[in-house]
Amino acid sequence: MEENAYKRGIEREVIAIKQADPFIGLLTVDKIYNETLADMKKALATKGQGSRRASRPAVST
Repeated sequence: MEENAYKRGIEREVIAIKQADPFIGLLTVDKIYNETLADMKKALATKGQGSRRASRPAVST
């Protein structure tokens, strides 16, 4: 993460990768498609999180 610290939103990317990991398993990047993540999207929707929300941490005001 430190090597990409210059990237804006790197924290969101880390969260998204951690959420996707159980659904991706041992697949290589070239084998991951929208269809691959369909189960993850369904699981997040069941939890009340949309697919856009999956990669964003909660913001408190």
